[in-house]
Amino acid sequence: MSPSSLVRVGRLLVTGVRGAVPGDPQLEADLDCCARIGVGGILLFDVDVPTWRRAVARGVNPDEARWQAERNIRSPGQLKTLIGYLRERLGADILVLVDQEGGSVARLRPERGFRQALPSAAEFAARSGTEQRTLADRQARELAELGIDVNLAPVIDMGHEPEAVLVGQQRVLGHEPRRVLASAQAVIDAHSAAGVHTCVK
Repeated sequence: MSPSSLVRVGRLLVTGVRGAVPGDPQLEADLDCCARIGVGGILLFDVDVPTWRRAVARGVNPDEARWQAERNIRSPGQLKTLIGYLRERLGADILVLVDQEGGSVARLRPERGFRQALPSAAEFAARSGTEQRTLADRQARELAELGIDVNLAPVIDMGHEPEAVLVGQQRVLGHEPRRVLASAQAVIDAHSAAGVHTCVK
């Protein structure tokens, strides 16, 4: 495959990188590789899962292990600096993505200095439309301020029964199509107004 063809394929790829600060050898090595193939997006994580699993296997408390297994996200200031550096290294048009659904699926956590994420899907769907818009707007504005382009949310899984637990971690918005769609639309509209793309899944 020619270099130009490789770059065209690379633009279709979103990948993760290791490291949280410019100059980190793992980050620099990963960014060198990303630059060579011209990747289109970088997905950021708070926890390096293999490191976390090793810590838990050693008997470390799972919550404590999160702090021993950081990947890209330490604090708001650090993350903003990292995102700026990603654009410096890979181009201003690189997409920066995060998975900030809410509930237990939140890469930006209050204990690291970020605002409270959305509640779980089940809790979010139970709120009034006004409350949903307020919560979603707050989250979307934080992502925009940090320089994040895409939030891999909302999840629009729908249960078959009111108490469905087919999808874990309360990630089901409900069992009524209208409520599911209205809740998802509140998230999408807030992010769109803040200039952040969403990814319905």
